[in-house]
Amino acid sequence: MEKIIVRNTSLKIIRLWLFTCCTLTLVSCGIETPQSTNEVASMQPRELEWSELMPKDYDPNRVIADVDISEFSDSDPRALRYSKMLREAWSDAPVVSQLDGQNVKIPGFAVPIEYDEKNVSQFLLVPYFGACIHSPAPPSNQIINVQSGDTGINPDSIWDPIWVTGVLRTERLNTEAGDASYSIESAVIEPYIESTID
Repeated sequence: MEKIIVRNTSLKIIRLWLFTCCTLTLVSCGIETPQSTNEVASMQPRELEWSELMPKDYDPNRVIADVDISEFSDSDPRALRYSKMLREAWSDAPVVSQLDGQNVKIPGFAVPIEYDEKNVSQFLLVPYFGACIHSPAPPSNQIINVQSGDTGINPDSIWDPIWVTGVLRTERLNTEAGDASYSIESAVIEPYIESTID
């Protein structure tokens, strides 16, 4: 009887030890990797430049690299054909997957998607004024779909540059104004003031 009790006790100790090791490993992984958007959002945001949203080897003009488009008028069928080729290539522009889930801060201009007379609650963030108004829109990896958090943008200041802060996701959205390859939900939106970060 004593041998059986000792053997059972030894098995219980080994099981307890294995369970403890596995639990500690899982807990340490959970601590190192934030598991919720709220945990990531509480971290200091990384200030991004628009060029960082494109893979280093991506050339947005590769489709028309051998063409001198300055020789075409706007009504030239060749200009229309190349414009269509650009739109198709840019709507499926590659993303930088390592940015997915990072808390970021990025400046830009808003192109309204959902709004009323008091608030713009969803918009496309673009790198320069007038993007998405002219054709073609920028590559999709240069457009971020933004859904504001508590407060959106006052329609009276829609043309002003802004800072957007939030958790960046590699999620696509197709709109009439342009196709976005990234998104930020519950974004914090602030007026643009040039950063003093070096």
